[in-house]
Parts: sequence; C-alpha cells; structure tokens
Amino acid sequence: MTRDYMVQYREIKKMVNECNGEYYNLPYYIGSGISRVVFDLGNYIVKYQYSYNNEQLNKQEMTAYRIGVKNGVSDLLAKPIYTSPDYKWMIMEKMQSTVSDALKNSLNDTERKKIIGEYEYVKKKLKLALPKSSDLHRGNVMINKVGEMKAVDYVW
Repeated sequence: MTRDYMVQYREIKKMVNECNGEYYNLPYYIGSGISRVVFDLGNYIVKYQYSYNNEQLNKQEMTAYRIGVKNGVSDLLAKPIYTSPDYKWMIMEKMQSTVSDALKNSLNDTERKKIIGEYEYVKKKLKLALPKSSDLHRGNVMINKVGEMKAVDYVW
C-alpha cells in the first residue's frame, strides 16, 4: 500500500471521529451496512465498524479470510490489506461492480447466464469452504477491474 492511501486513511479516520455518526455526509463514502460503513481509497476501500453489538465483524472477516486461504478459496475473497489492532478499521481490495449491477448492464442472455453461473459457482465454493458465511447475496459478491468475481462481505 502506498503512502498516499495511508494519508487518505488517516484523513478518513479523523473525519469519522468528528462527524457525530453522520458518515453518509463524508467525502469518500460508498455505503453502509448494519454496523459498518465503507469509504473509497482509490484502489482500496476502508471498512469502519462503528457498532460492535457483541460481534467484531472486521475480526470475523480476517478470520474467514485466513480460513479461506487454508481451504484454497482466497482467490474468491476480496483481500484484506490491513486491520487496526482493535479491528474497528479494515482496508481491503476494492471491487468495481456488484453482480446485480453486472446483470443489469449485461447485453444479452448468454452474458447474463455466464454471470449467474459464475456467481453460483463462487457462492457454492465459498459455502463449502466457509460454512458460516451466510451473506453471499449478489450485492456482497462483486467483480474487480480485471473481471474476477469475489465476495466482499463474508462474515457470519
């Protein structure tokens, strides 16, 4: 990771600490889930876990990635680059589009069938290797800039 990304990461951390929970108004905001918010770092994304609810999702995701490496499916998972010691922050490989978006933008039935087939393959393979991963819907499986399909949210 280059120095520029770490500078931007520190800038985002500072803004998050000052925003009183209004993350969606911050620059670089991409989206959010139940307890995490995601920011854009160019070639990477930052996941900030603002609420634990007794579960450290970033820590679970790191554990799942390590299991994925051990089980030979890390190529189907967006790669974590960095986590803070308290697991509130995680920097990951950035993807370009969701499977849902790819299906909407596909040109014909053949292309749609190919996308669905690849998605089902990824989902099946990850379910076998990471049996606890339960949230592999089409919004959580994405395609990177070279066309590889990977899960971006694979916690349980």
